[in-house]
Amino acid sequence: LFRSRIEYFFCFSNFLFLLCLLRVCYFSLITHKHFFFPDVNWHNITNEQEGLNIIDCIRTTQVCDLTSRGIDGFTLLHLAAQKGYFIMIKRLLTEQFDLDFCNAKRQIPLFVAIDSEQLGIAKLLIHRGSRLNCVDSKGNSILHIATKRGNVNVIEEMIAKSTNEE
Repeated sequence: LFRSRIEYFFCFSNFLFLLCLLRVCYFSLITHKHFFFPDVNWHNITNEQEGLNIIDCIRTTQVCDLTSRGIDGFTLLHLAAQKGYFIMIKRLLTEQFDLDFCNAKRQIPLFVAIDSEQLGIAKLLIHRGSRLNCVDSKGNSILHIATKRGNVNVIEEMIAKSTNEE
């Protein structure tokens, strides 16, 4: 079967490697970690069409969850809010996506949209019921950031929404 000890050694080492790989896969399945996406970095998405393709791929393959977060806590919704990907936001909202997922800085997507001056996205998130009383890790509220950025329209939307809720 084996011509030499070296052949036997290489065959045995390949077997050990495969065994270790199988153990890692098994462990990742047990702990519900995504083996193929252990470090999701949504910031690598360069345009909206690429983001939409990723959403479709995740839905069809179920390789990870649409709410998967990167190390910085960013979800696909945070990225879409930051970059102004309006169609991507609408697609995620049809998936019953939670609007109030916080990233590592305790910012929800509305906070990210206002901070990135994506006013259309901010208005959409406000109308869809995003929390208005969120405070980030530095103690800034959404109203503070909107005021700091001079987003009068967003401030008016927030006031109108809060008066309608009362």
